[in-house]
Amino acid sequence: MQFLENCMCYNFLNLRELHLIMDGGLFCNPYDIIIIMLTKHCLILEKLFIDMDDCSFECGPYWELHQKPKLENFDHYFDRLKFIKLKGSSFYSLNFN
Repeated sequence: MQFLENCMCYNFLNLRELHLIMDGGLFCNPYDIIIIMLTKHCLILEKLFIDMDDCSFECGPYWELHQKPKLENFDHYFDRLKFIKLKGSSFYSLNFN
């Protein structure tokens, strides 16, 4: 993820497969992943692999107050995304509607 944040000038318009490898101490939530995919223009992405490296999604107060409502009202769809594999996660229910 650090690589993607450092290369703000790059777009991945033709990217069909993305592998995200998280650092163990990194805090992340679903909104962060979606924003990376949008800002890097991964709109034709078909496969998403996320290796959580035993970290969990951070769903604290900031997530609840700011990011969760934005994600629930999100108006963009990744129509071509057919496959998501999440490896090594301590997953908690996020209560999406």
